[in-house]
Amino acid sequence: MKRLIVGDIHGCYEEFASLLDKAGWSPGDEIIALGDIVDRGPDPLYLDLDVAVLVHGFFEPEIPLDQQRESIITGTMSGEHHLNEQYVDPWYMLYKGAKPIVVRHRNYSGTKEPFIYKDRVFRMRAS
Repeated sequence: MKRLIVGDIHGCYEEFASLLDKAGWSPGDEIIALGDIVDRGPDPLYLDLDVAVLVHGFFEPEIPLDQQRESIITGTMSGEHHLNEQYVDPWYMLYKGAKPIVVRHRNYSGTKEPFIYKDRVFRMRAS
């Protein structure tokens, strides 16, 4: 078994696949991703799974997924600034999407524990 450690994929699936080919990756090998996987680049700015939506940054309430500003879902400072100007409450308190949403960028809990808001918004455990 080989281990491949990568970071900052930034949604560049084709480049990532090429890296796996060059590394000789095969099923059973382990990939350790250090972060920034779906936060920009051509594939994907987000993942819309059957059970949840995955984004790196934030989500603007009442805006369909395919119409979200890139700066919002990637978690840029300008995206966060836009949300703070438009809404009094944090975006996650206003999220009413059909599926739960999983984010990574901001640590809303202030601890190393996962953040879960009303079983609708999930932020993975902080490192």
